[in-house]
Amino acid sequence: MEKLTCKNCGAPMVVNETKDFAECKNCGTKYKLNEDININIKLDDSMKETVNNGMDMVKKGSKLILIPFLIFFFAVALTIIIVVPKTISEAKKKSEETQEKFDIDSFNSKYEIRSGKKPKLFVETLIDDISVDNKKNKHKITLVYNDKEYTDSNDITDVKKELTKSEYEVSLDYDSKGYINKITIK
Repeated sequence: MEKLTCKNCGAPMVVNETKDFAECKNCGTKYKLNEDININIKLDDSMKETVNNGMDMVKKGSKLILIPFLIFFFAVALTIIIVVPKTISEAKKKSEETQEKFDIDSFNSKYEIRSGKKPKLFVETLIDDISVDNKKNKHKITLVYNDKEYTDSNDITDVKKELTKSEYEVSLDYDSKGYINKITIK
């Protein structure tokens, strides 16, 4: 409950804030709450000065508070504009490098275990794998046998018919990215 005076007759009014309107019991003037109510509040001079001083401090203070907020806002904006794209770009590059290393390792792994001295049956399986991989992969392997180089899948498969020894030496060569690009059988 709040005590006010009627601006029409000056009589004290008691206002129930849960209702939308207040009515002066003396003269019957009606006031809509939350619109007319602040017009009817009477302040003595000392209270007016206190309120005005407080408002001045709030106005000045709000400007001072605004400066750190603006600095913070611009710092965040600069971070978003400069740092975030760079971080995303670096993460993407690292992801691509990691993926490429994985691709290289995956491609090479089945051939690297086949280097060294190997039995004829093992070499025949290796030749079949090279032939199949050359058909489906973008990284082609050149097979070197008897100082001849083969890249066509059918020609590579035909090399098996030329194998006569029971054991062969298998060596690997790599391209500049790290992919196996040449396998030599001696």
